[in-house]
Amino acid sequence: MIGTSVFVGLALYIVVGILLPVGAACVYKIKTKESLKPVFVGALIFFVFAIILESIPKFFLLLPNNPLGTWISGNTLAFMIVVALLAGIFEETGRLVGFKFLLKKFLDKKTAIGYGIGHGGFEVLYILVLGGINNIVYAFLINTNQFDAVISEAAAKAPEQAAALMTIPETLAAITFGTILMGILERVSAMLIHISCSIIMFKAVREAGKMWLFPIVILLHASIDMIAAMYQCGLISNIYIIEAILVIWSVALILVTYNVVYKKMGSVSEKQ
Repeated sequence: MIGTSVFVGLALYIVVGILLPVGAACVYKIKTKESLKPVFVGALIFFVFAIILESIPKFFLLLPNNPLGTWISGNTLAFMIVVALLAGIFEETGRLVGFKFLLKKFLDKKTAIGYGIGHGGFEVLYILVLGGINNIVYAFLINTNQFDAVISEAAAKAPEQAAALMTIPETLAAITFGTILMGILERVSAMLIHISCSIIMFKAVREAGKMWLFPIVILLHASIDMIAAMYQCGLISNIYIIEAILVIWSVALILVTYNVVYKKMGSVSEKQ
């Protein structure tokens, strides 16, 4: 049975998942008086590039029913590199498309922050809200003795999916307020990272001769995903160590990006 505290924690996930991006967007609007279009474009780009387009090569490269997919899935280093690079390439290419085409008339550097809030904010909604709702549904099915039927149905269609579903009850039962807070802290760190990457990409697109920053931000993004992949692959099993690394990395990155890149970057309109 899944305890009441787990349901409360998952509900907190959902509430924070809504309040964090919405609150950040409201603060951006109030503080800058700028249009919210960059926020919505950032959200759209994340949905298209990170959720839809990135899933296509992942399907072929990580599918265990072909030799390449079997090799990558069975090789820890290869799996980490592929997953991290795909995230970096697709999300940063999305940022490039967003700034170069969808936001080409937005010349103020504040656009980068708005875009980062939208990009990272949609990820928060996708992971915390959707994930929280899915887990509450699973917890309800477990407590009402309906989960075995879900596993049996999945086993008949996709044995691999059934094997993954069988781990859910144990995972849910292990949820504590500590793990919930770690998950929320991770999303805050991720938003800071997305804002940092957006600032760097804005500079790459808006300033002549700065496109060399594009591959650099891809590798930067991939390096951050490598940290998460280490936990996913079991190289670092302590979630608190992973979260500490991500928090330190994100805070250091936003401080360096803001002071070294953002503060010294004038709007394009100011330079013309």
